[in-house]
Amino acid sequence: MLVAVAILFPGRGPWWPLLVGIAAFAAEVVQIILGFEPRLALHVPLGVAIFGLVPLTLVGRRTLTRPALLAVAAAGAAV
Repeated sequence: MLVAVAILFPGRGPWWPLLVGIAAFAAEVVQIILGFEPRLALHVPLGVAIFGLVPLTLVGRRTLTRPALLAVAAAGAAV
C-alpha cells in the first residue's frame, strides 16, 4: 500500500492499486480472524479466493493496461 500511495500522491497514478491493496489487506485480516476461530467453512474459501485473485488482479491489470497504453500512444502519434 505504501507503493500505491507513493504512485498516487503526486497525482500521476491511478486509484486502483490503493483500492486493491486496501481490499486485500481487509480480506487478509478477516482470513486471520477466521483462522483463529473454528470457522473453516469460511476460512478455507476466503484463503483460496485471496490466493487466486491477488495474482490474477496483478497479471490481469498488466495485460489489460499495456495494449490500451500502446493504442493511446499510437493514436497520439498519428494525430
